[in-house]
Amino acid sequence: MVLWGDIIHAKAVQMPDPLVAIHFDVDQQQAIKTREWVLKQAAQEGYWVAAAHIAFPGFGHVKSDSSGYRWVAANYTTQLAH
Repeated sequence: MVLWGDIIHAKAVQMPDPLVAIHFDVDQQQAIKTREWVLKQAAQEGYWVAAAHIAFPGFGHVKSDSSGYRWVAANYTTQLAH
């Protein structure tokens, strides 16, 4: 499992295009390199990811998608298993 904080700030923009940097990426070139590496590795290895800045449940997988990536949220339920 990977826990990440600021790899992705805006899922709708940065998952399909990891080359997009924003103001909070203080060193934008390094942020882009890191984002590309982390997303590629998470997709290739099938890691479970717990991600800040991604809506509930914020837990899922990264999948390759054409030129970028997409987020596949974990299935969840409020029902207790018996």
